[in-house]
Amino acid sequence: MVSNASVSILPCPLAPHPDCSNCQHTGDELLKCNLYSQDFAQNIDLIDCNQTHTSEKPYKCKLCLRAFARNRHLAIHNQTHSSEKPFKCKECSRAFAHNSGLTRHNRTHTGEKPHKCKQCPQAFAHTGNLVIHVRAHTGERPFKCKLSPQAFAHRSHLTRHNQTHNGEKPYKCKQCPQAFAQSGNLTEHNRTHTNEKPFKCKVCPRAFAYQSHLTEHNGKHTTEKPFKCKVCLLTFAYQSCLTEHNRTHTGEKPFKCKQCPKAFAYQYQSITEHTMWKNERSCWCRQCP
Repeated sequence: MVSNASVSILPCPLAPHPDCSNCQHTGDELLKCNLYSQDFAQNIDLIDCNQTHTSEKPYKCKLCLRAFARNRHLAIHNQTHSSEKPFKCKECSRAFAHNSGLTRHNRTHTGEKPHKCKQCPQAFAHTGNLVIHVRAHTGERPFKCKLSPQAFAHRSHLTRHNQTHNGEKPYKCKQCPQAFAQSGNLTEHNRTHTNEKPFKCKVCPRAFAYQSHLTEHNGKHTTEKPFKCKVCLLTFAYQSCLTEHNRTHTGEKPFKCKQCPKAFAYQYQSITEHTMWKNERSCWCRQCP
């Protein structure tokens, strides 16, 4: 019997990183993901990728309530139920149960960002962050609310949104009667009082109160605007911007006020500019009597 200690895992000579021990470079034609700019040598990996574009999490932990879109993420998670963490960082005191966790952690020290966006200059330390970023280009919003027509690019945004359906709003503004289900929403709201604009453009002096506004603004600094309106001559750097623009032609107003009949084409408009809570059962609306 060959012991684990005697096995030497050789790195793949074609992979971009030396810690790759599972060669998938067969020389065959690569399989392309329809939603994400990535190629795969094996069909199982393409299926694996596609699951990240949905809310499906078929791989469930038998010891806790966590579930995962990818089988290998479950395998990594299972290590957290063991107290053994043999992979230690040489720069700090952190230790990890799995070598891949140490590899990702090391990038916080080296600044390495190997996962590059094919549509803009941005790069990321972790592939999951790249997947989320690509949705800013494609307009993909795979996480759909079951109680309303809203959909989100990030699972955490859907989680926060779902709390708006139970009516609980424990985070109260100290300067006005508004209250929020999430602390992050209160933080964003406070900027309407302070005029704080922490998201600064690296190309020009503009600054914004919201990250999403900075993302849309950054598209103005690129000459590439591949998303064209079929009704007029306007073009856009991001699919999400074109989607919002199309509502000026269709008249679609998917964001509805829960307190009055008003509806809006843009989500931020319905949340920030329209409704201010007076108390838990009534609202003050700038547009309605």
